[in-house]
Amino acid sequence: VLIGGGGGCVLLCLIDDLIEGIRVAMDAPGGSLLTFHSGERVTYRAYFTALAGAFEAPRPRISVPYGVARGLARVMERGARWSRPMMTEAAVRYLCRQTQYSLQSARELGWAPRVGLDEGIRRLRSASS
Repeated sequence: VLIGGGGGCVLLCLIDDLIEGIRVAMDAPGGSLLTFHSGERVTYRAYFTALAGAFEAPRPRISVPYGVARGLARVMERGARWSRPMMTEAAVRYLCRQTQYSLQSARELGWAPRVGLDEGIRRLRSASS
């Protein structure tokens, strides 16, 4: 099930790229703000569709409108006083966000992503076989 059509952005980073980013960060001047991700604008719809395709699972077909999902989350939060709710308003907002983070600072230090969504999914599939 997608929220809001699955149009929210997910920032992906293959572990190999992240490890290289951490290495670069360790050598960076103190106080540097660095972000690491693939640099691709990937929606949750594209991400879950690619995962489903790689593992021969059903692709997401149902989408709950943002307002409905937020209302359901609010009810779940209030009803789960002594346990963890299945969904929260914060999670709904997160899954629908359009935020992108610049890679400029990391690139200035010589880091660049090497792996995008398609190659990452291919590697995941290969590792799980």
